Amino acid sequence: MYCQFLCGRESKKTGLHLVLALLYLCYLTFDLIQPNEVKYNSYVYSFHPDWPKLSVKYFISNDPLGLKNYLNTVTGIQLIIYTSLALRLLVKKGRLAGESIFRANDEVLRSLRNMVFHIIIVVVIFIIVKLCFKGDLGDYYIGTYVSVIILITTLRVMNDSSYFERSTSFMDIDLGKYRKSSLTETNKKKILESIIFELETRQYYLENLASLSELAKKMGESPHHVSQVMNEKLNKSFFELLASYRVEEAKKILSADNKNKITVEEISEMVGYNSKTAFNNAFKKLSGKTPTEFRKSINT
Repeated sequence: MYCQFLCGRESKKTGLHLVLALLYLCYLTFDLIQPNEVKYNSYVYSFHPDWPKLSVKYFISNDPLGLKNYLNTVTGIQLIIYTSLALRLLVKKGRLAGESIFRANDEVLRSLRNMVFHIIIVVVIFIIVKLCFKGDLGDYYIGTYVSVIILITTLRVMNDSSYFERSTSFMDIDLGKYRKSSLTETNKKKILESIIFELETRQYYLENLASLSELAKKMGESPHHVSQVMNEKLNKSFFELLASYRVEEAKKILSADNKNKITVEEISEMVGYNSKTAFNNAFKKLSGKTPTEFRKSINT
C-alpha cells in the first residue's frame, strides 16, 4: 500500500522483495527435521547460553551452508536499505506536495511519516541489540517496542469510531487495499465527478493546505474511497493529481505574464505551494523544465 500511495500505482514486481525471505523459510526445513535434542540446544544457545547442552549426533547439519552466521548482518543491511529508500521516497512525495514531512497537514502523509519513523526506531533497536547481545538475547527490546505500537493502534481502534473509514491506520498497514471495496461503479463515477468538480470548478488545488482528508470532507466521502477512485480512474495519487493541476495553472500564469512581473516565488504561492523548491521540483518533473526555463521558452 505504501508504495502504491507514494508512486500512484501498484508494482507488479512487489513479490520479488519477498524472495530472500521465502528462500530462507525453505532453508529452515533443515531445522525442522532435526531431533529434539538439536532443537533444545538451539533454544539454550539463543536464550540461556550458560546452560549445559545435550550431546547429539547430527545426521545432517541444520545449517549446511553456514548462512545463519550472516543472518543478522544480512537482515540489518536489508532493513537499512529498505528504510532509507522509504524515507527518501516519502521526502520526495512531501516536496512534490509542497509539504515538509515534519509539518505535514495531510493526514495520510503524516501517517506514512509516522510509520517510517517507527520502523527507523525498530531498525536502530535491532542494530543495538545485535551488537550488544549474544544469540537472541535482547530481542525482547524489539518485541517490547513493537508491542507498544500494537497497543497504541488498539487504543485508537477502540476510541475512534471513524477509524475504519480512514485510508490509513497508525502504522499504515492496509491489507488488500481496494480488493474488497464496497464501492460500486456508480459510486465511483459519482465520486470521480465530485473530485473533478472540486478541482476544476472550485479550484481546490490552489489552497496551500490542501489535503486528501480535507478534500474528502468537502465531498462528504471517506479519504479511502476518494483515494481509491483517484488511483483507479485517474491513475494518480492525491499528491500527483494535485501537482498536475497546480503545474498547469502555473503554466497559464507564466504564459499570460508577458512582462515577467510576477516572480516564481509569487507564482508558487498563487498555485498553492508553500515553498519555491517544492514548486520547482514538481514543475520540472511534470513539464521537463523549471518555471524559469518554461518562461524563457514561451518568450523566445
